[in-house]
Amino acid sequence: MNQLSKRGVVAKIGSHGVSIYRVNPDLMYRMNKETEYTETVRADFQETMKLYQKEKELQTLKEAK
Repeated sequence: MNQLSKRGVVAKIGSHGVSIYRVNPDLMYRMNKETEYTETVRADFQETMKLYQKEKELQTLKEAK
């Protein structure tokens, strides 16, 4: 799962022992044309990936101390 996350395929969000996995929408859906919906879903996933990467960096820093 870590390799998929590093490659931007899956984002894991967790809190209070509950984990949610989000899959890159470009892998899940393929529409014939770009729409406002596809752009919104893609942007949402990219933001989720940024948050996931920040969380992983913070965990790494905490473990290093």
